[in-house]
Amino acid sequence: MSQEIVTEFTIPAPPERVWRVLIDTEAYPQWNPLIPRLRYRGDLVAGRRALLTIAIAPGRPRVVVPVTVRCVDHLREFSWEGGPSALIRGTHYHRIVDRDATSTRLRHGESFRGALAPALWRGLEPLLRPAYERFNDALIERVAKLSPAAG
Repeated sequence: MSQEIVTEFTIPAPPERVWRVLIDTEAYPQWNPLIPRLRYRGDLVAGRRALLTIAIAPGRPRVVVPVTVRCVDHLREFSWEGGPSALIRGTHYHRIVDRDATSTRLRHGESFRGALAPALWRGLEPLLRPAYERFNDALIERVAKLSPAAG
């Protein structure tokens, strides 16, 4: 059984600019309140292993989780999957679902599966939803700060 959190929002910027911010993981510490660090070696490609630092809420300890990049599909999807064990695993995604020259509709979420997912969901969902919304707001702000000429 799978549990899922989904957020969807529009960013008033072209998809190229949004995409550039999403895949610039080296800049995450400068703006990303949910995922302040995503470390990997080499190019950002599907199958690459990484270490993800998650900051679910201010004042709570950060957690480092091993993940595998699942998809880097230009202007479509950036996702990874991982978790502490087979008892609970997550697939975290950013999907561009609609776009035009001046705006980008993004679906940001995560689906959890494993034997513990249903039992832990009642405690996870109230923590995750605000964290995902903080990420969404920070992404909108970060994209807005980029020069329009930059893409």
